[in-house]
Amino acid sequence: MDEAIDSLEESAGKDNAIYKIGRTEPVEIKYNGRTSTHRFQIIDFDDDDKTDMILGYEILPKLGVALTGVAYNFDDNIIFDDSINDALIPNHSPAGNPKQQECFMKEIQPLLDENQRISKHSFCTVPESVNHLNTIEGKHVNIQ
Repeated sequence: MDEAIDSLEESAGKDNAIYKIGRTEPVEIKYNGRTSTHRFQIIDFDDDDKTDMILGYEILPKLGVALTGVAYNFDDNIIFDDSINDALIPNHSPAGNPKQQECFMKEIQPLLDENQRISKHSFCTVPESVNHLNTIEGKHVNIQ
């Protein structure tokens, strides 16, 4: 051991604390045709515990071991039905109460009517809507 840790680490779960004693020097590991080095943490197991070692997520890839089938939900969790389409409907998010909406629509209706009377074949007269394409005089830039 090259360093003494002497610390108490809280692990997952209630009242799961592990006393860490230190770390090993780098150890060569051979497993399933792979060779790697790793520095293990030395921890103090409870005398009643029948565990010899705990392999963490940092060593499993070195050994070529994949962790699959791990539960991601618990039996007492409520599973929500994702098939319900609760997406927003465009242009269907009115603000205010119905009376306020009615008042608003009454106020802007003359403008909407005026806008509807504009021919769809006319040009937009808003100055910032004009785009200028600078081209070389006498040169064709688009031939159909």
